[in-house]
Amino acid sequence: MLAGYGPRFAASVPPVWLLAAYWGVFLLLLLLALYLALVDLRFIRLQYLLGRREIFYDTLGSEEFRQALRKAQEEQREQR
Repeated sequence: MLAGYGPRFAASVPPVWLLAAYWGVFLLLLLLALYLALVDLRFIRLQYLLGRREIFYDTLGSEEFRQALRKAQEEQREQR
């Protein structure tokens, strides 16, 4: 059946400009999706770094913690 209708479908090929427009839109949407994925990765990395910075300031960034850490280090040096 396909062999019989093959020549009819081959004769009804759309114009080249229509195919170029179709694949152009497809390529544009593909590139847009890749760009958005890269932007999303950068945003996730930024959130990770901001969270890491916040954890640092909550622990080592705290002046009270640094003082306690210095005191413990001095006591450890004195014991040796």
